[in-house]
Amino acid sequence: MTPRVLDGTGGRAGRTIWLAPLLLGACAVGPDYHAPEASLTGTTGWKSAVEWRPAAPADQAARGPWWEVYADPELNRLEALALQAN
Repeated sequence: MTPRVLDGTGGRAGRTIWLAPLLLGACAVGPDYHAPEASLTGTTGWKSAVEWRPAAPADQAARGPWWEVYADPELNRLEALALQAN
């Protein structure tokens, strides 16, 4: 058996010693970095395409089996099955 030389270049510990500074150095931000200013006051600079208006619920609309609007017998059958299983 040949003796191992512990010179810091091999093995898991050796890789960690060389890899850690490289990975940590990638996280550094340059010295000339300046955070952008965020102005929260004043106008937003955009307008809505239409004017805002309050909601108008359609209470007069028909309620009940909405799926019958499609006049699809398969959909009607599936809805009936779903109502039975519910």
